Amino acid sequence: MTKHSTSAQAPIGTARMLADGTIELDLYARGGGQAHVVYPPSHAEYQRVLAHLGGLSPGQSKLVPPWPDPWDADKVEAAAIAHAAAKGWKRGEYEIEIVGTDADGNAVVTLAHGDDKRAARPGGGKSVSLRIDPKTYRVVRELAFQ
Repeated sequence: MTKHSTSAQAPIGTARMLADGTIELDLYARGGGQAHVVYPPSHAEYQRVLAHLGGLSPGQSKLVPPWPDPWDADKVEAAAIAHAAAKGWKRGEYEIEIVGTDADGNAVVTLAHGDDKRAARPGGGKSVSLRIDPKTYRVVRELAFQ
């Protein structure tokens, strides 16, 4: 079974529109990072941000939904399955979780091997985190869990 993290669907911050139409976003990341982003009406991305928010009026605030991931989840899953098969893993031996997108725009995927779930101590197991390029749907990096 493949999971797509439900936390990716939670709001990623708050937006408010100032009296002059400027949009201010206070965004937060799952890991604890924060950002304050300002879009004056003259900004090139202003209309795209306003549309993503579903509109906003001066003085109004609302939650910011996550932007869609820049990849096709079925193709990301297929790349992860192919990578696991190349490692000699059978499909029932692991679970796939599509975690989200990294700073480089790659899909982040966890392959959690069943042997690791049964291990007495964590670390040094078979489970890995993958980075999958959204243009080629190839694994560009594999990170071992510690």
